[in-house]
Amino acid sequence: MENTNHSAGIKPRYIWPWFIAAAVIVAVVLAVAAIYAEANRVKQQRQFSIPETAK
Repeated sequence: MENTNHSAGIKPRYIWPWFIAAAVIVAVVLAVAAIYAEANRVKQQRQFSIPETAK
């Protein structure tokens, strides 16, 4: 008689959910980094475009 995972009552361990979780985490980190970089770029552009009136 063969002793397989199904007959022993052991659930199979899947690896693919870990890849999906890692991809979601990487996507969130990249999105936050892109938004932060874009916010800094806009902030720098606004600082340079302020006219000097106190001459």
